[in-house]
Amino acid sequence: MKAVFLGIGSTLLWTLGLIQGDYSRPGESVPEALIYFAVISWGVAFIGAMALWAGKRKAGVLMVTIGSICFLPLGFITLFAARRVGGGDQGSLDKRRQRAGKPSPQINTVVQSFYGRKQSRLWIALWMLILLLASVPLMLRPEDYTELLNLNTLMMTMVCWPFPVGRIAWLLVSFPIDIVLQMLVSAFCSGVLILTVGCWYYISPVACFFAEDAAFTPTPISPTRRVLYDEIERVEQRKNSVIIYYRPYDLKVGKSSRKARLPFRYLLEDEDQAAFLKVLAKHAEITPSASQFSHA
Repeated sequence: MKAVFLGIGSTLLWTLGLIQGDYSRPGESVPEALIYFAVISWGVAFIGAMALWAGKRKAGVLMVTIGSICFLPLGFITLFAARRVGGGDQGSLDKRRQRAGKPSPQINTVVQSFYGRKQSRLWIALWMLILLLASVPLMLRPEDYTELLNLNTLMMTMVCWPFPVGRIAWLLVSFPIDIVLQMLVSAFCSGVLILTVGCWYYISPVACFFAEDAAFTPTPISPTRRVLYDEIERVEQRKNSVIIYYRPYDLKVGKSSRKARLPFRYLLEDEDQAAFLKVLAKHAEITPSASQFSHA
C-alpha cells in the first residue's frame, strides 16, 4: 500500500501544479475542463486507494485504474502498485493452504521460471527505433531543420500531449529553441516507458513454478495469479495461449471457477514453449480447445 499512496501523492503534486499554472507558458491559461478532469480523476483514484486499504480489492483496483489513466505515464506508479496489492491471489494463498490441510512452507522453492524474452526483444527494438528516429536531426544540415518542424510538431502532439510528463516536455520545448532538443525530449518521454516494459519482461518471470503452486503474470499490469496445483481443474491449450481453470479452496459455493490465461507463444522463446507445457502437464492434463479441432 505504500507504493499506492506514493503514486497518489505524486499525481496530487502534479495536479496542484496544473491548477497553479506551473506547466503553462507565460500568458497561457490552463483550460478549466482539463483542471476538472484531472481533479475528478485524482479523486476517483484516491477513493479507490482507500477502498483497497479497507479490503475492497476488486472495486479498489477498478477505481484506481480508471483514475490513473489521466496521469499516464506518471499514473503507472499507482496503477502497478494497485494491481499488485489488490489483483493477485497471494494474499489468500496461506488461507487456501490451511483449508486444504497443507502447512505453509517457510521457503517456497522455485522449481522453474519462464521469462517473456520474446516480448522483451520487441519492446527494446521499438525503443531503439525511437532513438534512431530521434537522431535524424543530428544527421541533417541546420537549414533542413525547418522542413522537419511541422512533422515534429505533429509527432509531439500525438505522443506527448495526453500525458503529464509529455505535457511538461512539450511546454519546455515549445519555446524557440533548437528542434534537436525537441526531438530528443519527445523520444525520451515515450522511450522511457517502452524501455521499462521491455526490461520488465526480461527480468520478471511471466510463469513461475514452485514446489506446491504456480504464479502467472503475463503483463506488467496484470495481477499475479497464484494457483495451488490441487486447485487446477483443467488446462485448455489454444493456438497461442493456455487457459488454466482453477477453483480456489476459499471460493464460495456457487461461484464459477477462476481462470488464468498465459499467451505463451507471444511471450516465451521457442525452445522454452515446449518446456513450459511439459512442466504444466506434470500438474494437470492439457486438452486442446475445440477451435483447434475445427481448424485441423
